[in-house]
Amino acid sequence: MLGFDGIEKQHELLPLVLQVGKEKGSVLIHDDQARRGISFEQDLVHIFVEDFGQFMLSSTSHPTRVAGFYLLVSTNQVSRPLLVGALRCLRTFLPYMHADTDVAFRRDVLSLLQTLFVRIRAASSSLGRMLRKEQILGETTGPEHLRLSPSILDAHRQFMEWFHAFIALEMHPSASYQRHISALSSLRLLVKSGVDEKLPLMVLSKSAEMGIKWPFDIEIFDRKTLRGLFDLLLDAFNDVQEDAQSLMEIGQAGAAYSNLNHRKIWRSELSHALESARSKMLHSGRMDHADGFARLYSLLAQSILVENNAPTDLDGEDSLQSHRLISGVIDGILGSIEAAILVAKGGLAAAVNEHPIHGLFISLRYVLRGPLESSSESHANQNIREATMPQLARLARSVLETWGVVTPLLCNDAPEGFMPGDIEEEGEISTKDVLSYAWRALKESMLLAKEIGLRFAEYPLKLNPDDNAQTTVIEQFGNLCFTQLAEIRHRVKRALSIIDEKGSMVTRRSAGIPALLVALICADSAGSLVDKAVGDLLNIAGRKPGSSETDETSLPQVHAMNSLKVLFSSSKMGSSLNKHIVKVMEMSAEGMGSPRWAIRNCSLMLFRSLIDRLVGSNESYTETFEPSKNVARLNYERFSGLSELILRMLGDSSKAATSDGEAIRTEAIFPVLGLLRRAPPSGSIRSVMMPLILDAVGHPEWHVREIASRTYAVLSDKANVVEEWAALMTKYATLSHNAVHGRVLCLKYLILGRQGNGLVENVHGFVRLLNEIAMISSDVLSGRFSPIVKATYLELANLIGEICAFAEDAHSKGALPMFADLCKADDIRKSTADTAEITNPIFSLLSRASMKLHLLETLWEMRYSNDPASDIEDVTVSKNAQHVFLRPASPDTTWSTKLSVIEAMDELVSSAPLHVATLYGRLLSDSLTPTASLGQPHAFLEPSIVRIIDRCTLRQPRSAIHLQKRLAAASSDSPSLSSTLWTATTPENLATALRAWAHKIAGRRLLHGTWSDSLLSELQHWDAAMRCAIHEDNDFSLRLSAAQSLQALTHIWSLHPRIPSRVLVDLIFTLHDIMTDDDDDIRDVGASVAHTLLSFLSTKHPGPPDTSRTPIPPIARSSLRQFLVKSPHTRDAHPFIAREALRRLANASSQPGEAVEFRDVNKQLEELDRLNEHTPLFATEKQNLYFDPVRDQCDAWSVVLKRLFLQSATRKSAATLQSPPPPLTSQTLQALTTHTHNSIIALTQRAESADPLASGALGWSSAPDYFVLGMRVVHCADVVLNAVGCFGSSLGCAGAGAGYRGRGDDKVLKKSKTKIRRALVQFLKVGRERDVHPLWLEGAERVLVCAVRRGLGRVGGVVSSIEEGLAGHRDESDF
Repeated sequence: MLGFDGIEKQHELLPLVLQVGKEKGSVLIHDDQARRGISFEQDLVHIFVEDFGQFMLSSTSHPTRVAGFYLLVSTNQVSRPLLVGALRCLRTFLPYMHADTDVAFRRDVLSLLQTLFVRIRAASSSLGRMLRKEQILGETTGPEHLRLSPSILDAHRQFMEWFHAFIALEMHPSASYQRHISALSSLRLLVKSGVDEKLPLMVLSKSAEMGIKWPFDIEIFDRKTLRGLFDLLLDAFNDVQEDAQSLMEIGQAGAAYSNLNHRKIWRSELSHALESARSKMLHSGRMDHADGFARLYSLLAQSILVENNAPTDLDGEDSLQSHRLISGVIDGILGSIEAAILVAKGGLAAAVNEHPIHGLFISLRYVLRGPLESSSESHANQNIREATMPQLARLARSVLETWGVVTPLLCNDAPEGFMPGDIEEEGEISTKDVLSYAWRALKESMLLAKEIGLRFAEYPLKLNPDDNAQTTVIEQFGNLCFTQLAEIRHRVKRALSIIDEKGSMVTRRSAGIPALLVALICADSAGSLVDKAVGDLLNIAGRKPGSSETDETSLPQVHAMNSLKVLFSSSKMGSSLNKHIVKVMEMSAEGMGSPRWAIRNCSLMLFRSLIDRLVGSNESYTETFEPSKNVARLNYERFSGLSELILRMLGDSSKAATSDGEAIRTEAIFPVLGLLRRAPPSGSIRSVMMPLILDAVGHPEWHVREIASRTYAVLSDKANVVEEWAALMTKYATLSHNAVHGRVLCLKYLILGRQGNGLVENVHGFVRLLNEIAMISSDVLSGRFSPIVKATYLELANLIGEICAFAEDAHSKGALPMFADLCKADDIRKSTADTAEITNPIFSLLSRASMKLHLLETLWEMRYSNDPASDIEDVTVSKNAQHVFLRPASPDTTWSTKLSVIEAMDELVSSAPLHVATLYGRLLSDSLTPTASLGQPHAFLEPSIVRIIDRCTLRQPRSAIHLQKRLAAASSDSPSLSSTLWTATTPENLATALRAWAHKIAGRRLLHGTWSDSLLSELQHWDAAMRCAIHEDNDFSLRLSAAQSLQALTHIWSLHPRIPSRVLVDLIFTLHDIMTDDDDDIRDVGASVAHTLLSFLSTKHPGPPDTSRTPIPPIARSSLRQFLVKSPHTRDAHPFIAREALRRLANASSQPGEAVEFRDVNKQLEELDRLNEHTPLFATEKQNLYFDPVRDQCDAWSVVLKRLFLQSATRKSAATLQSPPPPLTSQTLQALTTHTHNSIIALTQRAESADPLASGALGWSSAPDYFVLGMRVVHCADVVLNAVGCFGSSLGCAGAGAGYRGRGDDKVLKKSKTKIRRALVQFLKVGRERDVHPLWLEGAERVLVCAVRRGLGRVGGVVSSIEEGLAGHRDESDF
């Protein structure tokens, strides 16, 4: 019998192999408990399904998890039942898949869920038919795989019921976005599957309509699901709102075919939710609340159609009647809008605070776009439109009046925002609130006007000639929406005149003038204004600044260029602007030579925006110059004059290098070079441009040479680097210093670019190039050339040397003598390293390049004198290496040289293979010896040492252990590590200090062989620092480094004596918190550390971890919690574990060794009430969107506590045959019972006293913070009743443990249990009456049912014991 433990390197191929094997029939997955693991029988591979699921579905690889899911649910015969073990695996792992942050992975999971439902439906239907036939005939018939007991069908039914309940739980208010969106998508699949027979056929999938019926029925839209959907209508994410609304529309369609009572429940819930949403929207003014409120109005209109049996295809009076009912809804919304406008006219303060209007406009728009649109598409549409005319007039009047209200606010020129007098007196209203009210009202009113215009544009409206007021309003409304468009030519001219008039106002983004122009031009459907507008803008932008424009305050050219930039950046203009691109580029190129900074700046931004339009990317804005892998294609010949413009700009730049306008003219070359890098020309155009680019390579400006050399590297078409060397460096002696520098840069970036694109030639070519470099090294590195040329030349030599030194190639060793000759020719290190403090950055760069050259030579030499598989302690260090590397630590070495060593070392270690890094590790360890010490040499070598140890930890453990010991020994006399940590000045230094501290602690443990009190104290101080570092408010790099620093303890987990259980538990809790971080990378690091820890401390197979089996973070967290409960390594710390779990569950405060201090629920409710009174204008996003307090705290830690209590009641001591002390003292448990009882009473009282409008859907119990508080109380009650049950069975025994006083405590706890049960019963009664959250009620019911079952179980146990005793007595008498 085999397992999955041996699979490591080939684990990525395993899913494909298993899939092929299953399809061919050579791999069989079974659920026979007697044959766990992997077995081979008759040339077939048999795999136990739960072992298979655990291996595949817990993998960190998304493809592996998807393949595992597929293999569990796929089959050649769709009616074959799923294995019961497969269903159990899916119940275990589907919650983790739902919460995954990868969108593509969740999409794959949804696709497989659809396949799963199809198979379950087919299999269940076949099983149901077979079982019915067996009942009729009284005999077993059918295929062998269908001759199964009813338990198989029950397993399929129970899985579908569980999945439905799971979906309802995933929609709870405090869940993450991933859980919400996955739950809604899964619910849609459940709806389409047809498992709810009340839903109409039109909502089912095609496969569900094929006639295969489910043998059971599940009500999908039950009370829990409905509450979740109602709550998600006010979610902050728009796609969550849309999905919830569409699912509720399906539920309403199903309610139309249900009984009258079901329809009344729908209507009642909807009406109540609408009022609650209105209250929230008026109180907060938030956009998500307004949008949810509008969606509820749309659902209300839809429900009227459903309730009155008025399908959208009815004609005549029936359709008109349904429309009249919906018109009543519209009248109600219009009345609210008119009332809000009246309030705004009376005083904006009251309107901003209590009567935001935008939600009402959105509601009308949704109703018009939904039910009203459907009902108006019948043959009676003319009558409907005529009936709508009065409403249209009222609506037009409301839009006009809204414009009148917001005009003074939005059209005032005050730079800080205009505040009317009545608002200035209100201290709590800010400019942001006022502008938000005005902009949202204007935006939504005009969107509604657009909706009405689209709705009735194709039908002529019949106005009542006798109603002058109605006619006037409709005409004004038409003028507002259409007359401006009819006079668009005049308005474009007016906008252009504004540019001239406002030329003296150079404001940010030209104060909205570009947006105005673009909107007017885009509205011209004929496109006749584009050419005229571009021409006029070019004339304004191309003007030369006049003599009167002596400063930067009167420049209409700025507004014109900004308008052109926005125009060419707009996606709505299509290809109509392409013919103007070159002309605008020519104008902007001229502008980049202007003496006015504002014009130069706008010209540059305009030119870059045109490049983005040409290449279809905004990458030209980036300041990074990494070799591009995604080169755009651009047909230069398609744009007449583009090539000539580029050639002219390149030529002008070369001329400007020797002219007085160099500083200005140089700016024009950067966007041109950016275009050529992003879209290289081909053929003859390239051959003409290359000489000009090569001229730019020798430009006097360093930055120009840098960019030009990168561009040359992209455009070069030489076959190999040796040919490039010949083309660029053959006549180097006749070139200027700038030209030589630029050409060396070309070679450098050419090699880097080919490395990035995977086009590096074989090592032999680089050996030849290294020979060419060595041949002229003595000349280049002599005094003739400047330090910058020498530094760049050495950088090129280092780059080629790294390729040769790190390559696994036969030519690599042959290049070493050439590199040695190059090092001998370098006398720079001698001339720069011994000088006094070097402040010139060029000399610092040169010194670092020189140092890196000699370090690389040392590395190369050591590589071929040592076995690549050698550990650090077996490496032989040559005298040359000692001289080169240890010299920087000598007392006469300057700090600038030490800095050069650090930088050079970091560059080499980051790119070197692991065995090469090990060689550096040996050099580093030698530098820590006392003879080479300068005070504390580790102070500047520490970052590099830490990086090498991190790389060696798992792959070369002996090397990591050696370095940890040396680092600990070197820092034994250093100041307190904790004080050193907090003196770190930057997050980067703090992150490095944390990791170094951990390595030093591990090294001291390895050196001393035991855990001393001082070392344990140091470890606890480090853990405290870790808890601070992983806080969600800290920088990502610090949190990541903190997580990585736990890997430093890898080699001390399994050492004897082990870490004391109390300290170990502290570290595990810290590790558990790391895996709830918001960032995927940090969680993955935590999962890897947890996998390592659990592997070394395993009681079955302790040893190094199998890296291919690293689980996903949620599973790793679950494994850690199981370890806390079950492992013998943590048994002594169970009381501390219980207190910490209780603190997390109840959100209490506690200190080690002190009683848990519970927070009064009444005070928590009051605090939440105060927070909800002040609602921000915009939704406040949580800092950690991944953490779910219900699942990650309430569910997780209540399970830990219950298992601890269960173990305490059932585990016996081998010496005394008695149970060990319970995990919580009687005082703590009594405090918990009192807190839980008071909390249940507080929630009950809140439910009784709450305003009816604040109850039910969208009520107080649906607010995330309130909901989490209620779930904490329910889980605390579950823990208490479990704890009381365990203690009740053990307290009567002698020696029940310290802190317990025998039968007295037992009676008190029993009374507490009774009080809590009664409080729960009362809570359920009031909760149902007041419609608190169904998940609260379900949880309370489950707690009560479990408590009753435990009580009945104990009674049954007592009866069984009595019966067994009586039976034994009878047996003894008979004997």
